[in-house]
Amino acid sequence: MSTNGHKWNPMGYDDHAHYVYKLGEPLIALLSPTESENILDLGCGHGELTLRLMEFECNVTGIDSSAEMVQAANENGVSAVVMKAQELTFNNEFDGIISNAAIHWMTDIDKVLEGCFRSLKPGGRFVGEFGGEGNVGRIVNATAKYFENHPELGEFSVPWYFPSVEDFADDLEDAGFYIEYMELIDRPTPLPTGIKGWIITFFHGLMSGFTEEQKESFINEVSEMLKPELYNKDTGWHADYVRLRFKALK
Repeated sequence: MSTNGHKWNPMGYDDHAHYVYKLGEPLIALLSPTESENILDLGCGHGELTLRLMEFECNVTGIDSSAEMVQAANENGVSAVVMKAQELTFNNEFDGIISNAAIHWMTDIDKVLEGCFRSLKPGGRFVGEFGGEGNVGRIVNATAKYFENHPELGEFSVPWYFPSVEDFADDLEDAGFYIEYMELIDRPTPLPTGIKGWIITFFHGLMSGFTEEQKESFINEVSEMLKPELYNKDTGWHADYVRLRFKALK
């Protein structure tokens, strides 16, 4: 999960973004794992969804580019290894691949999908959900505006891959997949620690070169810009998530 210089803190992720794992449950139904199948969890994080898969008595391997997340997954009883998604080393080994909230960090998407296709057995299925076109659009716009107002910080570059249905379908088909299902889903998502917790968690890499004063300014000013759009006094903060969910076959 750690890409583009982003570093993950497993405990912090639990505090600020535990909803990611809970909202990944529909993917398990889409995958429909069965006993003794070999399943790859692509971008497994600290293994919460992987543990759910293991309840189906299938053989699950997790991979993640974050050593910290893999260590946490191992400590949770998950068989996981540090591996970049664009450098998969498997060949015809898996009956299924599942990926939740990770593909949008994988900007070298062609190599990722080629590796996934190669990793699957013939007839294998690939299911996933990640940020699609328009995901966190208000957050991205507020961040871009902040950088425009603070040119000393350099130019803002969106660190994610948020494709349209059409573009991702093309990417999958170019890799050899047959698409069985794909949908773009608007999913405004409550934030347990507010927008500041979200910024700290998901813009950690973006802020890695900031001074402490610059971090504080960024978090506070972006939060204020977003408050009229993403805050409700009765329900609190939410993020303007748009998810792309899919199932493809080899």
